[in-house]
Amino acid sequence: MKIYSAAKIWHAPKFQDLRDNGGYDINARWIDYGADHPIVQQKAVLWQHCLEDVVSADFMVIYCEDPAEEMRGVIMEAGHAMAAGKNIYCINTTASFSPCPISDVAFTHHPQWHFIREENSLVSVEEGFQEAFLQQTIALGVVEMPANVYTLHNN
Repeated sequence: MKIYSAAKIWHAPKFQDLRDNGGYDINARWIDYGADHPIVQQKAVLWQHCLEDVVSADFMVIYCEDPAEEMRGVIMEAGHAMAAGKNIYCINTTASFSPCPISDVAFTHHPQWHFIREENSLVSVEEGFQEAFLQQTIALGVVEMPANVYTLHNN
């Protein structure tokens, strides 16, 4: 299954590792665009790539590490995913996805939005991807899973 990954740009190496060494089919060109890549300066092209990658993926995984972070671009990508009927799995949370006095973040209550988080600790990107893949697999009734996901959830 193709996965669109979304996060702050400094998390790109984590997604590259999951793609290159973790067996996940990550479909997100942005993770290979370094700060000096010409596409980064062409925002319209960059966002078109994100839209195309979201739409062609089977589901989306958002990774949040700092609860205080704002993730405005990710909100746009999540909107693309929702409009395309994709499930969204949000690992942990940030200010952008947490209720506050001026927003109840209603979009996080949509049936396609799923949080993957622990009460008092952060879920790692690896654990979050495993859980998202498992939940998506169950949602689709698919039985084919990477060996590492199956092993971790059946020990």
